[in-house]
Amino acid sequence: MSTTNALLDAVCAPENISLAWSRFARCRGMWAPGLPMGQVAKSPVLPVLMLAEEMRRGRYRPQPAHRVPVRKADGGLRELHIYMIRDRVAQRALLQVLQPQTDPHMSPMSFGFRPGRSVAQAVHAVQRELDAGLCWVGDADVEKCFDRMVHRHALHAVEDAAGGAAAGLLRRWMGWPAQVGAETRGLAQGSVLAPWVCNLYLAPLDARIQAAGLGWVRYADDFVLLAPTRRMAEEGLSLCAQALGALGLALHPVKTAVRHAALPFRFLGQWLAATPLLPAPCACPQGS
Repeated sequence: MSTTNALLDAVCAPENISLAWSRFARCRGMWAPGLPMGQVAKSPVLPVLMLAEEMRRGRYRPQPAHRVPVRKADGGLRELHIYMIRDRVAQRALLQVLQPQTDPHMSPMSFGFRPGRSVAQAVHAVQRELDAGLCWVGDADVEKCFDRMVHRHALHAVEDAAGGAAAGLLRRWMGWPAQVGAETRGLAQGSVLAPWVCNLYLAPLDARIQAAGLGWVRYADDFVLLAPTRRMAEEGLSLCAQALGALGLALHPVKTAVRHAALPFRFLGQWLAATPLLPAPCACPQGS
């Protein structure tokens, strides 16, 4: 049996596809073109079995996502992709098989969209580092991370973590072209698989920061560096810029900054600051 067939058998196993369906059973919208979810929910067995059979035989292809502009907190726009619910079920079924394989190998300082991890834990981890004396913060913003992810790098990341069969299914189920290169970019925000792919894509960044001995906390594409001196924080951001550049990404030139945590800063919607017992920014050591 080929690895692709083995993977599809696991994805389409009755207990797995049923669990995936249960995540969306109460959603409104369209199951497929011309077929509203309300009608499918009354008798879901046949539509779900038909979806599983399409996937198992390699015939499944997603419908084009409906694109909706959503205004961000900073006033900019983010394009959200709304998939047919059958496509969300397919993506969820694949995620349920692959995530347990890859999650144990991810950085302990990566908190976004991982089982048993939360925003609250990420915020607590930052505060713990601040309380330990890492009072200089590299407040980092990856510029248009999802829009600029290179498909080639994403597929390599998935292949390294979960195998070539998983990468092949990702390409087809996301509707990417057969030949991907540096010019084919973008990971649809709204896809069930997008946060998982993002974590795999940014794993080299985690490895570079850890190797440098810096404190850091990452939640998907939002992260902070923490260091005992300004110089170390600045050098850390420079290292991050290099690591992201190798992935076809970049730090935002305006939203990325080094600051002392004596003044509160915002991370994941929470205001954080170092303990008042730490010296003020002008008294903190500047060198390494």
